[in-house]
Amino acid sequence: MLQIRTPSFFEIANRPDTTERSLRHFIMTTHWDERTIPMTMPNQELTAEQLKAVAHYILSLRTAK
Repeated sequence: MLQIRTPSFFEIANRPDTTERSLRHFIMTTHWDERTIPMTMPNQELTAEQLKAVAHYILSLRTAK
């Protein structure tokens, strides 16, 4: 079985193309089920404020450049 390593929040935060908008989009639209990929990620059902807080937390891990 192929094992795919999931990037850490730190790695995601430090990607040059990561923005609050890209994080919000990913969290709200990326959901897998067992019919498409052999992994499951439930719909987070976050409020707009919770979604913003998660994105801000991840971005807070960005190292200064």
